[in-house]
Amino acid sequence: MAYRETFRMNQRDFDQENQEKIEEVREHFKNEYPYVDLGMLSDDTINAFLNQGYIASLWFERQMDCLYDYILSQDLCGVEE
Repeated sequence: MAYRETFRMNQRDFDQENQEKIEEVREHFKNEYPYVDLGMLSDDTINAFLNQGYIASLWFERQMDCLYDYILSQDLCGVEE
């Protein structure tokens, strides 16, 4: 198998894993923080935040707490009261 084909396969796997992670994040927020509307937040923004070294090393629930704090502190999403 050529390098280029292997790279494309690895990229597809990586993209699939990222998409699954984003879906998990959105589902978590829907269940745990239903008053936060993630619809306005792009997948790229979520992905970039979660892939930071110090965030990526945390367990999932802690990552979500940090993402929640980040979203609110930067006024990135609507919050229903």
